[in-house]
Amino acid sequence: MCTRCLSSGGDGLEEGQPASGRQPRGCLLGLDARPGQGSRVKEQNEPLGQHASGGQLPWAERRGHPLPGVSGPPGSAEEFEVRIYPEQLVVEHGGSQVINCSTTCPRPNTGGMETNLNKTLLVKETQWIQYEVFGVSQNTVLQCYFTCSQKQLSAHGNISVFYPPKEVLMTVQPIWVTVGESFIIECRVPDVAPLEKLTLTLFRGNESLHQQTFEGATAGPQEAMTTYNRTAHREDGRYNFSCEAKLDLKSRGGTVICKKSKSQGLEIHEPKPDKQMVIIIAVVSVLLSLFVTSVLLCFAFGQQWHQRRRGSYGVQSAWRRLRRAYRA
Repeated sequence: MCTRCLSSGGDGLEEGQPASGRQPRGCLLGLDARPGQGSRVKEQNEPLGQHASGGQLPWAERRGHPLPGVSGPPGSAEEFEVRIYPEQLVVEHGGSQVINCSTTCPRPNTGGMETNLNKTLLVKETQWIQYEVFGVSQNTVLQCYFTCSQKQLSAHGNISVFYPPKEVLMTVQPIWVTVGESFIIECRVPDVAPLEKLTLTLFRGNESLHQQTFEGATAGPQEAMTTYNRTAHREDGRYNFSCEAKLDLKSRGGTVICKKSKSQGLEIHEPKPDKQMVIIIAVVSVLLSLFVTSVLLCFAFGQQWHQRRRGSYGVQSAWRRLRRAYRA
């Protein structure tokens, strides 16, 4: 049974081997594990079932893995099925993908795959044919077909082209801001598609501040951008800001591709007093000081003038009258 299938956008080749010696891996169900009918397409005149280096390949690699949906004993000529694997996949623009066509017909008359893409035949067995399509530049439909007892059936698969977010650019303006003032975070991702599967998220540290999704996008690559206006807080200076682009291709048979921007800090300053207010306060303080000083001077001069007018004799007379009244 198949234990590992091709990932979307992969080339179906084993890592660590030269391109001429690496064998395509597919998925097939309904075929026994013994060498049977059909033959593998040779590359560079290599013997059947061998690497270019001359080493014998395991039958599982020469034959390929089972395809889901074609299981059990071969069907009759009157009732047979055709399968394509994968049925839905995403491929990066300009990339390649291995496609498997299989049938339950025990001895099909003809079989193959129709596509407007460039293709190469990799493996051909009685009930299984494997191709590689390459130079994928647009969304397209693949068609696998087999003819059994003059009856032809087909199966269709969809290829969606994507442009991954290779660069995420984020700016914070201004980078020097006072508490209570506003600043703008801008995030841009050039040449990405499909745009409707993209989400841009702005972060302060690990905290999500803002998310932007896109709708009604075309199939071609476009620039995605989002801006976020925020009021500066004291704690903003303790965190870095960043932007993450996430392209979710799971609904089309792919995976989630993430790319993050470089982090950027923000310099926060406390608000300074208003210069005009400082001037007003200084003037009021000076005037108040002058007023208090003038009042004190007026009081002192008044006391001195009053004392000069009455003289010291008047004080002594009053003191004598007070002593006489006390004795009496």
